[in-house]
Amino acid sequence: MNIEAIATIVTPFSEKFAIPRQAQIVNQAIGTLQFSPAYQHPEYLNGLSAHSHYWLIWGFHQHEGKTKSQTVRPPRLGGNTAVGVFATRSPFRPNNLGLSVVKLQHIDKKRLTLKFSGVDMLSGSPVYDIKPYIPYADCCTSATSTWANDVPTPDFSVLFLPKVLRTLQAYDADQGTQLLALLQALLAYDARPAYKKTQATDTKRYATRLYTVDVAWRINGKTVTVIDAAVG
Repeated sequence: MNIEAIATIVTPFSEKFAIPRQAQIVNQAIGTLQFSPAYQHPEYLNGLSAHSHYWLIWGFHQHEGKTKSQTVRPPRLGGNTAVGVFATRSPFRPNNLGLSVVKLQHIDKKRLTLKFSGVDMLSGSPVYDIKPYIPYADCCTSATSTWANDVPTPDFSVLFLPKVLRTLQAYDADQGTQLLALLQALLAYDARPAYKKTQATDTKRYATRLYTVDVAWRINGKTVTVIDAAVG
């Protein structure tokens, strides 16, 4: 069976580091789904407003052609315990497929685009299918997970140096984005590798790119301080 992408999703995440580990954790992460030319027909949008949430079946396109492994080391297990890849949501999968539940925010019938919140994919990721989330069928209240039962909590306080705050506010005003709010929500979760979380002192300078802004921060205890934001 050959499948083709029906769309591409544009998200704030220009790099993999600091992308939320699951969908719906950071609701401020907004993605715009842009249909491929063959699927740019208004009829495809009929009835979408009947459902609040959707499953996106998408691709880890930066992992194509890379060596696959039968086992991975999930961050939830401290990064030290290997389990079979099919017991995880690791991106290092045989068919490079991702599956995310996202909330429908807007249907643009003129541009033929869809806007979703709570996204957890790299910008430019191909989308292969869209299916409605059906509560009675998709919500399993009795489901359990031995090592991934606990809901992630935003344990960190996020501070901004004054110059960084001014840069982000100006960027949002100019671009119509909500980058400042996204950073406050995103960095409240610990994006570091598992081994870093156990170190008593962390002097590393962390960085990622959101939209067209290179952002850097440091961590001291339970406080994240955003120390730089460069637009370009």
